Amino acid sequence: MRNLANIPCRRFRTDSHEEVSPMFTFAVCDDQREDAENLRRCISLFAQTQEIPVQTDVFSDSAALLNASQHYDLIFLDVEMSPMSGIETAKELRKREAFFKVPIVYVTSYPDYWRHAYQVHAFDFIEKPFPETRVFQTLRDFLRLVPPQDARTIPLQVEAGEIQQRVDEICYFLCTEKRRVIVHTTSAQYVVKDSLNSIYAQLDPAQFDMPHRCCIVNFRYVQNIVNYYDIIMTDGEFLPLAQKKRTQFRRKLSDYMQSQNNSIPHALL
Repeated sequence: MRNLANIPCRRFRTDSHEEVSPMFTFAVCDDQREDAENLRRCISLFAQTQEIPVQTDVFSDSAALLNASQHYDLIFLDVEMSPMSGIETAKELRKREAFFKVPIVYVTSYPDYWRHAYQVHAFDFIEKPFPETRVFQTLRDFLRLVPPQDARTIPLQVEAGEIQQRVDEICYFLCTEKRRVIVHTTSAQYVVKDSLNSIYAQLDPAQFDMPHRCCIVNFRYVQNIVNYYDIIMTDGEFLPLAQKKRTQFRRKLSDYMQSQNNSIPHALL
């Protein structure tokens, strides 16, 4: 097979349902284009049969994956890649807070590598060439471990240690003038030690956005936009909307509202 290590990385977006926000976002990293596309096709077919909206990003080298800003729910890694192997890539990913617990599946033509896979707590190990049924089994196992969408949580660091915060209960994060990050939920407010950027990396960009460097907003709790630069939340709080982010924020909010069959705020019409 042809080695693609020296070919510029391409990212492919594959949504199993058009115009629907993905429930899961997967990454495939393999320098063999044919193998990568075959795996992407298997994921897409599984998503269609299960009626699950999935986005799959395909990377042709490890550097591109490590530089990606997207948060992934599941990562498929080829073991034999150049210049950085899949094992080395996984070790780098595990050093990052946002990827520390993300399931990693190794895909390789060399079964002897399975011993190394468990050094980085690999979720599964698939041998090439693989039939669709083998990939389907891995995806079914993944779905069994994933809580329902409304019950999903993210880890947050507070004074007493780490807690698990339900995503659907997060209204917004706000960084104060004293550089304290406060999370506002449906039932409480509390200070977290995490940075806004590290928090945002854990969240679904189809449901959350950073309209300003001082806040993260859950579209679910946006009531309206007024004066072009103020976001009104359902608790009555006004949050800033940066001028350079207005177009993107309004588009993402509109897309989210339509995906939830909710009425679109008058300011977006």
